[in-house]
Amino acid sequence: LHSFPPRRSSDLASSNTGAFPGTGIYKTIDGGNTWNYTGLDETQYIGRVVVDPQNSNNVYVAAMGHMYGKNIERGVYKSTDGGTNWQNIFFLNDSTGCIDLAINPQNPNKLYAAMWTRVRYPWGRQYTGPTAGIYRSIDGGSSWSQLTNGLPPSNNNTGKIAISVSESNPDIIYAAWSLGAGNTFDNVYKSLDGGDTWFLVNVTDMSSYYNSFGWYFGNIRVDPNDPDVVYVVGFNCYKSTDGGVNWFDIT
Repeated sequence: LHSFPPRRSSDLASSNTGAFPGTGIYKTIDGGNTWNYTGLDETQYIGRVVVDPQNSNNVYVAAMGHMYGKNIERGVYKSTDGGTNWQNIFFLNDSTGCIDLAINPQNPNKLYAAMWTRVRYPWGRQYTGPTAGIYRSIDGGSSWSQLTNGLPPSNNNTGKIAISVSESNPDIIYAAWSLGAGNTFDNVYKSLDGGDTWFLVNVTDMSSYYNSFGWYFGNIRVDPNDPDVVYVVGFNCYKSTDGGVNWFDIT
């Protein structure tokens, strides 16, 4: 599944940010040769699509909703029939959406959602908020709880968060944190117990990771075969080979 760019000229004309609204979710069953629309057009901005590695009919979507103005099509959506029907399984408010989503490949009932408060206005923007943070579900999205032990407390200064679960050892999770109206890069945090507790691992200046527009698409990814190899990807790209202790600019 994939979130495609828009085809509506009215949407293109309404945005001057360089980030254009999508038209929803599309699905291919022939390796990408043909695609069919499966819904969620009002989500517009989709952070990630996650497919259950053990059951491809279970699909999760991280939805940010409209950029301009508040709307309720935000949060985490789930389909149990391969995208035919969708249900919003995690909604906080009409200003906070889900910007990143990760799944435990060995226990797909465990999900991690990075929630972000973001609304843009013609005269300014709100890109932080106290409901931003990392939330976890252990029952396939039926219930969620915020993870706080060792992470920065959520407040009016909490910005965009990126999250990645190690495929080879899903107890290991990394999160890249940002703060302030400009979403300035803060630090990288790590969990060794599936998110129960976290600790700070980044002590390197990686401010150029977000550098200007980097925080629009900045993210973090773990090598699928080695939980100690981590990439912070944005305007610049940084790599760690020792679990986050040391980082190197590999741009």
